[in-house]
Amino acid sequence: MEEPGAENGKMNRENKNAGTAARAEIVVLAAAAALLIAGVVIYRTTKDDAGPAVTPVPEGSDEGPRDPAPGDTAPDTQVTAHPKMPLRLNLAAGASYEMKMITDQKLEQTIQGRDQSMVQKITMVKTIDVKEVNPGGAALVEITYKRIAFDQTGPAGEVHYDSARESGEVPLQAAAFEALIGESFSMKLAPDGRCDDIRGFAEMRDKMIASIPAPDEAAKEAMAAETEKFGDRIKENMKLMFEIYPDRPVAVGDSWSKERSIVTPTPMTTNTTWTLVAREKGVVSIDMTSEVTSDPDAPAIPMGPVQMKVEPVAAPHGTLAIDEKTGLIADSTISHELSGTISTTGAPGGPPKMSWPVHIEVSVRLTIELLDSGFNVRIETIEPMTAACMRHVGPYETCGETWRKLMAWARAEELLGEKTVTVGIPHDNPRITPAEKLRYDACISVADDFEPQADNIRLRRIGGGEYGVVTHRGSYETLFGTVDKLNDWLLRSDRQARISRLLLFCRNVMEFPDTNELITDVCVPLKPIR
Repeated sequence: MEEPGAENGKMNRENKNAGTAARAEIVVLAAAAALLIAGVVIYRTTKDDAGPAVTPVPEGSDEGPRDPAPGDTAPDTQVTAHPKMPLRLNLAAGASYEMKMITDQKLEQTIQGRDQSMVQKITMVKTIDVKEVNPGGAALVEITYKRIAFDQTGPAGEVHYDSARESGEVPLQAAAFEALIGESFSMKLAPDGRCDDIRGFAEMRDKMIASIPAPDEAAKEAMAAETEKFGDRIKENMKLMFEIYPDRPVAVGDSWSKERSIVTPTPMTTNTTWTLVAREKGVVSIDMTSEVTSDPDAPAIPMGPVQMKVEPVAAPHGTLAIDEKTGLIADSTISHELSGTISTTGAPGGPPKMSWPVHIEVSVRLTIELLDSGFNVRIETIEPMTAACMRHVGPYETCGETWRKLMAWARAEELLGEKTVTVGIPHDNPRITPAEKLRYDACISVADDFEPQADNIRLRRIGGGEYGVVTHRGSYETLFGTVDKLNDWLLRSDRQARISRLLLFCRNVMEFPDTNELITDVCVPLKPIR
């Protein structure tokens, strides 16, 4: 916000720099404060909704439509129209997310009969890296500032800043923004949303203080005192963001409310109500309304030589789309309005003491997306098939000899052709079952009416439907590292395993390549979360 008189030179350059720098520190918090004061919700489901891990299970009945076998996902027994669900954090270790927050602010003010309104747009991009998750589900996360863009249009002209620029000077108003890029803080998140052990603000604070130009040591100390509050504000905001979960399972149509007191940037009390309006395809839709009451006796917000005191005139309201698997906000928009008074202190060397009304409209959009780690899972539809299979017992990486025997038998039976599909089916988890006892079926597709004459060949039906597919290149010795990543993807997706058995479509096994050149599509049968 420009100080009154900046346009006509009433403020000398030193005081202008000091005020602008102090404002920059406040602006850093503006986007977060606008969203968090509004009572934005983030919630999650528990791992109970995730389905079983995608690891082989003991051999059971054939694939395809059937009654559940041991190790299969239990059928959905909920018969009510709107089953209740717990809302809890469920982050996966090693996952990384991009959090993007775009804040549009319109400030309307008239000073001494002149329109001094301005429009601001602040874009903040951060990464959320899940460092570890303990057995109880509590996650250690690191949040890093990756990009900040700032655009402002007002009576003093235009200001444009983007930390992703290739070159160019940093505008004075964006000095504190520039200091934040690459900086991180960490915290622990419990499954119920409690935030503990928030660390890393001292280094961020020191960089911000060093980046803010000041005309003299006294001004530097004044701005440093304000910047000292930066960590406290972020800590409070993180608690407002995550400590919002209902204390009971909820269903479509249910509402819950929370009242809380906010200390920064200005004292106020919020009473927020969330209503679960829909749950479809792994996304929870929420309507949010909030009543805000400010403290009439609270002091004004200091901004260098300027002070601001505002009252809410339009309560925060908005909608949120929440990813069930992670509990993170996939997309949300929150809006609210504030009106109040801005005054100058009349400090020596600054503008004269005066006050004027101000009206602020704020709209905040927040999105959180899983970052692409180079692990590409495809959703494909596979047709059901009948397969002739030969059993291998022993380490999975030594199944090549079984494949050679199967191919020799298939050629003799004239079963191989351009449309022949080769499928491997592992039955045991190599991290549990001794290597010499691992069971694996090497299979080829055959006609539904085919009847094998060999004693070492058995038929099985492979069920069709939707599968999650990822391509593994190389030996089976490293295949289950790919399976682990597929498990992690499954926990974050909007689907769950239909059954636990893996299918390994061996794309070039008939060429008998070196084991390091094997190309295998690892497939897990899927069904939507209900």
